Amino acid sequence: MKKLLLSITAIFTLSLNSQSNFTWVGGSNISNNLGSYGTQGVSNATNQPEARQGAANWIDASNNLWLFGGNTQAGRKNDLWKFNTTTNQWVWLKGPNTINDQGVKGVKSVSSSLNNPSARDLASTWVDANGNLWLFGGNGTPINGGTVGSLNDLWKYNPTLNEWTWMNGDSLKEINGIYGTQGNFSGTNKPGARYAAASWFDNSGNLFLFGGAGFGQLGGGPSSLNDLWKYNIGANAWAWVSGSNFTNQYGIYGTKGIASNLNVPGARNTPATWKDTNGNFYLFGGNGAANSSFGTLNDLWRFNLTSGQWTWMKGDSTENKNAIYGNLNVSSSLNIPGSRSQATSWFDANGNLYLFGGQGKKASGASNFSLNDIWKYDLTTNNWTWVQGDSIANKLGNYGTINISSPTNEMGARSRHNSWVESSGKVWIFGGQGYSSAGGNGNLNDLWSNSSVPTSLSKISNATNFTIYPNPTSSILNIEVKEQTQISIVNVLGDVVLTQTLNRLSKIDVSNLTSGVYFIQDSKTGQAIKFIKE
Repeated sequence: MKKLLLSITAIFTLSLNSQSNFTWVGGSNISNNLGSYGTQGVSNATNQPEARQGAANWIDASNNLWLFGGNTQAGRKNDLWKFNTTTNQWVWLKGPNTINDQGVKGVKSVSSSLNNPSARDLASTWVDANGNLWLFGGNGTPINGGTVGSLNDLWKYNPTLNEWTWMNGDSLKEINGIYGTQGNFSGTNKPGARYAAASWFDNSGNLFLFGGAGFGQLGGGPSSLNDLWKYNIGANAWAWVSGSNFTNQYGIYGTKGIASNLNVPGARNTPATWKDTNGNFYLFGGNGAANSSFGTLNDLWRFNLTSGQWTWMKGDSTENKNAIYGNLNVSSSLNIPGSRSQATSWFDANGNLYLFGGQGKKASGASNFSLNDIWKYDLTTNNWTWVQGDSIANKLGNYGTINISSPTNEMGARSRHNSWVESSGKVWIFGGQGYSSAGGNGNLNDLWSNSSVPTSLSKISNATNFTIYPNPTSSILNIEVKEQTQISIVNVLGDVVLTQTLNRLSKIDVSNLTSGVYFIQDSKTGQAIKFIKE
């Protein structure tokens, strides 16, 4: 398939990196932006969530991006947002636009338009088979009021009804867990209050929760945990699966690459997570316990659901390790990301795991820094590859022009940010705490994508040689031209999907194209106009 590109540099970059360049597509390039709520329930191109860190996020089956709460410059939020990836517009759907709101708990297991989780950050999330969004815990305002603390309430949001339901857990803060018998579901079991935990879901629709900073069976906190929990939606019940019911437990690493019933990651918070195509769970780094001491971690673990065993796959069993970058885009068994926490993660169509940013170690130095490096882990070779970003810390972003892709564009260093991956493999990154285009460390609300307007389409304009309608369209696109010309239809990756010579009024059948954003480029002027295939 032909690809339109401007330069040898751009061709070289794309041929090396299957994730392609990230492009600034929304939000501000200045930190601590206040955003714009607009009217609740109404999409608008000017709507924008306030800059924040530690927000909860989901992606639904229609590739809409969802965002809840987080910590802003002024305080914690409990607002719910949806971003339509076809129209590129945000809509504020639920919750107030104030800070530190205690929410409305309603009656447990009863949905209501009045219900809303309290303000919080660093909560855990899942999406079930019916498209409902699930939210657990975090650090925030208790639903019964009071000062900020660790939470263990479990909520379900129904997008069709636009309603929240309080399903499980407590309306108070800093509650100890009730573990019961390991492996057994019970209506009385519950994880202790916690934030910055890891979360996955299995192929049967069960929700899994690991670790975080919080409360075990006894004692105070919050301290680091390494307990693994499973929640059965139908039974509305938790089961303690593995790990300890006490806090601050060291890891049992065993032999690298060998699964064992004895193996278990050390207690930790803010790790990165993935699930592979076979349903295995992966866990990387975070702040917590190595094999005999505490610090920032770079160990990679795999949990096999069938065997119930953990395997230490890669990285170190000690803490605070510097990165070994090697050469950009060159895989090596020696490469390893530096120890870090608060990073974000995604996967690609080939099942490779990706890691971006966080707070941790660069190639040298004892301190933790804000990072913007992107790493790829290949499951088949068990190797890490540094694929984008910098090996230096606290890097400012290079935003370029909004919606224009360029190999020089680069996200600034950040942590506690959000990531989503569409079914097509398109990746989105939002906000966090970090570095914008200028100045120091602050909260961000910039939105980036690795698949946007190609560099070649640098003259996007409505003042072209042609007029198109209807736009959006699901099948036939009518194009009126002033004079005969040849056009190319280009997708957001820069691939030419169709070329045609036009005379005056032409009809093009685009029904076979995948839904999304495309551009029609005029071969005579080089100008392009955007259309949306529904």
